[in-house]
Amino acid sequence: VTISMNIDFMGAIADEDAVCEGWVTKQGRSIVFCSAEVTGAESGRVCATGTLVYKV
Repeated sequence: VTISMNIDFMGAIADEDAVCEGWVTKQGRSIVFCSAEVTGAESGRVCATGTLVYKV
């Protein structure tokens, strides 16, 4: 179950693939905190970041 999700868009990626990576930043017994980042495959330019909290 998603408790919260926040996405910050910082710009567009044109003429290249996008790469999304996600990490678990903290995990408790029933709550998991995560972060994510979308970058351009060649440029490495960040176009979006996110923070997410899930109940598992």
